[in-house]
Amino acid sequence: MFVNMGCVIETASDVSDVESRLMALTDQLQRRQSEAQRLKLEHKRISKEKLKAQESALIKQIEVSTNSMQFIAMIYNRQILDVVQIADFVSFI
Repeated sequence: MFVNMGCVIETASDVSDVESRLMALTDQLQRRQSEAQRLKLEHKRISKEKLKAQESALIKQIEVSTNSMQFIAMIYNRQILDVVQIADFVSFI
């Protein structure tokens, strides 16, 4: 860079240095934006997996509850049947 009567005159080398730095910064920005996008997609994928795991756990809990309720209902129905049979037997005697 030369100063000639108060004017700044940049050499081709100075311009080339600035252009090189701009290219490097542009490249760095693109890499960071790509990384940010990759991280965003990774976060979204992990969130979906977590939600699917929660969904599966809830479905399993519902199945266990349903099976327990069916088992309790079966026992209850058997007890009622036993009471009815006893009542029939007693009334028969």
